[in-house]
Parts: sequence; structure tokens; C-alpha cells
Amino acid sequence: MNLLTNIYSKLKPRQFEPFVVIRLLLPILVLQLGGCFVPSLQQRIQLADDIARQSRLQATVISTQQFKFKVYQRATEQTHTLLILYIEGDGRAWTPRQRISSNPTPVNPVALKLAARDSAPALAYIARPCQYVSLASESRCSFSTWTDARYSNDVVNAFMDVISQLKAQYGSQHIGLVGYSGGGTIAALVAARRQDVSWLVTVAGNLNPDLWTKIHRVGPLTKSLNPIDDRQRLQKLQQLHFVGADDEVMPVAVANSYQAKLGNDHRSKVVVVKNQDHGCCWQNIWPQLMCSNIGVNTASC
Repeated sequence: MNLLTNIYSKLKPRQFEPFVVIRLLLPILVLQLGGCFVPSLQQRIQLADDIARQSRLQATVISTQQFKFKVYQRATEQTHTLLILYIEGDGRAWTPRQRISSNPTPVNPVALKLAARDSAPALAYIARPCQYVSLASESRCSFSTWTDARYSNDVVNAFMDVISQLKAQYGSQHIGLVGYSGGGTIAALVAARRQDVSWLVTVAGNLNPDLWTKIHRVGPLTKSLNPIDDRQRLQKLQQLHFVGADDEVMPVAVANSYQAKLGNDHRSKVVVVKNQDHGCCWQNIWPQLMCSNIGVNTASC
């Protein structure tokens, strides 16, 4: 029960209502008791809805030519120059037995938890393709979408579309991108292809998928792009990359390899966070962690 006790102790008072805490801890409790419990799709959707509601984030779906995206956004009647966008990680792409998951909706939506802690008035969270949706009605969703093609041209172009729709909706001129894990890969690829990105922040971001697959001795993501190949376009962009010192999923070497490829003339910084692993509990030190390391233009700082 040490893991359960540790997580509960890190939850700040009133950060979540009691029933939300129960939903957060139930899967961990069952696993601690030796079960193989995985929350159903509906339970994962309900958990995300609960987290979003606590921070006045409203659920919607935005369609592109390629995919439909689940979005949680903060309603505002005013126009804000900067729109902050949080991009979710890869989610449940694989089962613990290394089989392809039937649905990539995350069990632990870290990027959503980070967005919920951000008080910026113009803010939206974007799930990855095929997350939080019934795949029966999504003809473009296939196993490849959340495995070898998770960072493909089609996926990146779809994100470009949904981001442009959100930017027009808010009337913003610039965007700030925050990506968690594989969402950091998407955020970097998007940033390299747009002229309106003010800054890029990643949390446990996969900034070099080629090295990451080699470290874990898994097959290459043959249909995916690598942010390192866009290093010339990313070199001048203000960037901050957080990595957990205890993260075995996304070790520091991945971010360091990306940083090294940028060369000497860049505006990127890697910050290693002590006592932090891949999934727990970045939200407890957010957004103060970001604000204390870089003077990004956000209302949360």
C-alpha cells in the first residue's frame, strides 16, 4: 500500500472533491491488491470529466478531416492574445502484457491534470486521436494510429487543424504549447510547422522517438516523425523541457539527445526534477514548476 499512501499524501487539500479522489485511487488500489483491473472506457471518460469540471473546463469535440478530437476548454467572453494548449500523452497504447490496446484513452490523464492546475483564462486541453471516443464510429482510427503512426504526418496535420480552429475561436494571435510524454512529441512537431508559437514546454516529453525505442528495445515507429529532424526550425523557439530524475519510461538521455542536436545557438533548456517519475504527480508542482524556471507569458505565472 506504499504507492497508494504516497499518492494520497501528495494530493493537496481541496484539490479534488472526495469522489474524484476515489476515482483517481481505485485503479491503483486494485493493482496493489494483486488484480489486473483496468478502468472501462466510460470510467476513464468520467474521470476526465470530473477533473475538467473541477477547473471549469468544458467538454467538446472538434472535427478535422482526419480525426475527431476530445477537447476540454475554458470558456471566456474576452479576447486573449495568448492561447495555452495542453496535449495529452500516448495514453494506453499497449497493455501491460505488451499487446496493442483496444482503446488508447489514458487511465492517468496527466496533461489534463496539468491543464486543470493552470489558471490561464484562454486555455484548452486536446486529447490525442481516438482517445475518449467510441472507435466503432471512427473509421480513421486503427491500431497504427496509437502505435507506429502516433506521430505521423496525418496526426500532426490534424493537430494543426484543430489548433487553428481553437485559435480562431478564442481570437488569439499566439499560442503556447505544453505537451506531456508523447504529447510533447506532437507539440514539438507542431511548433516546427507554425509561425504563431510563442513557446514550447514538455513534461517527460519524447523528444527523440528513435532513441527512445532503442532504449526500450522495441521496434521503431516507422510511420512517425522525429522532432530532432526539425531542429533547425525549432532552434530559435523558447523551450523548456522537464524530465523526472526517477523516470524510467522517458529517461533524461532522451531530452539530452534532443538538446545536443540543437547545437550551441538555441533557446532551449532541460530541467531535471528530483524525486519525480513519469506519471506521478506532476500536477502537484504545477504550474509553479514552469513559472519558476522560465518567464513564459502566461497568466498562471
